[in-house]
Amino acid sequence: MNTVKIFKTEDGSHTLFNEKKNEYYHSIHGAVQESKHVFINAGLEFKLSQKESINILEIGLGTGLNVILTLMHLNSANAITDDSILKSKIKYHAIEPFPLAHETAIELNYCEFLDVPHLKDIFSQIHCAPDGYEISLTETFDFARYLIPFQDYNNMETKYDLVYFDAFSPEVEPGLWTEAIFSKLASIMEPEGVLVTYCSKGIVRRTMQMCNFNTERLKGPPGKHEMLRAIAMP
Repeated sequence: MNTVKIFKTEDGSHTLFNEKKNEYYHSIHGAVQESKHVFINAGLEFKLSQKESINILEIGLGTGLNVILTLMHLNSANAITDDSILKSKIKYHAIEPFPLAHETAIELNYCEFLDVPHLKDIFSQIHCAPDGYEISLTETFDFARYLIPFQDYNNMETKYDLVYFDAFSPEVEPGLWTEAIFSKLASIMEPEGVLVTYCSKGIVRRTMQMCNFNTERLKGPPGKHEMLRAIAMP
């Protein structure tokens, strides 16, 4: 039985409601505007201003919205240069132990809402990618999804410059907001690597600080007062 239902948020973009967890995947005030604010503006743009090509880890692939927004931003940034040597590149790994059914994923309206119908095939590939195998979505964007809990993730070959921490809330998934999880993340991130999340709870911030992250509260997206950005200290 399908436990997720498509829901249109206030900005017109879709999210999902997980009936089993009783939680939405994104802000009901606007899925796209939340993801852009938290993950693209505060995370991707911030890190790409420091480093030309980066490795990204997402905790909670979910709908795949962050992948599409990241690819769009990369394509836009690369469009301003004709020199292939200077083009930025992204390796994007995503953790998702409970992947969406493909028939649900393709009903989401992101490509139409964002006016990128040419990315529909890529969006489909995101939700059909084989477990644990890296594929090239474009010449500058490699992607892999891992259909396991982050606790079981053991890829020690890649160090990450940027982490999108987009798990369900601490109330719903308390096991993903612990010292053990943030310590593991710190161990696989580059020095000065960036972690961004929509959650700004004091206990989450203090737990990150215990794990050698320097944290800062930033203005949150519409409907949310604050968010967190954390820097992995050397």
